Amino acid sequence: EVLGSLFDRGWVDRVLAFVAPVIIGGSGAASPVGGTGVPQMAGVWHMDRVKMKQVGGDWLVTGYPKSRV
Repeated sequence: EVLGSLFDRGWVDRVLAFVAPVIIGGSGAASPVGGTGVPQMAGVWHMDRVKMKQVGGDWLVTGYPKSRV
């Protein structure tokens, strides 16, 4: 909920997210970002200056929120 509320208010200036090569989830699975959310792809946050770096078996994705179209 905290991450989502920061995005909802436009207070995020940089994102660092790890992506692991595993599949988890389900209809009741927790999401890393709560808050209001985005009901359609047309309203997603776009990232600028995106970089990816392998860290062990995972990937670190770094970027800067550009716009919410």
